[in-house]
Amino acid sequence: HLTSGAETCPLLLDEVTAHADDDRAMRMLDLLHELSADRQIVVFSQESRVRDWAEETLVGDDDRLVQLAAPGFDSRSAS
Repeated sequence: HLTSGAETCPLLLDEVTAHADDDRAMRMLDLLHELSADRQIVVFSQESRVRDWAEETLVGDDDRLVQLAAPGFDSRSAS
């Protein structure tokens, strides 16, 4: 078992909206945001619509958007 007692495991999702139309993708992200009140949810995505949703929606103290650099991008040389 990964947890004991009242603990919950984080939910890790990769490209969960990749095959969804825009309406379904936004509804899915809204539902995941609601569920995140009770557990940690991490969504990995390269879709701009997911980033845009996150920038508009994740405004609470417990919400966080982390954007990773593209492969091969050296942030030390960027100016």
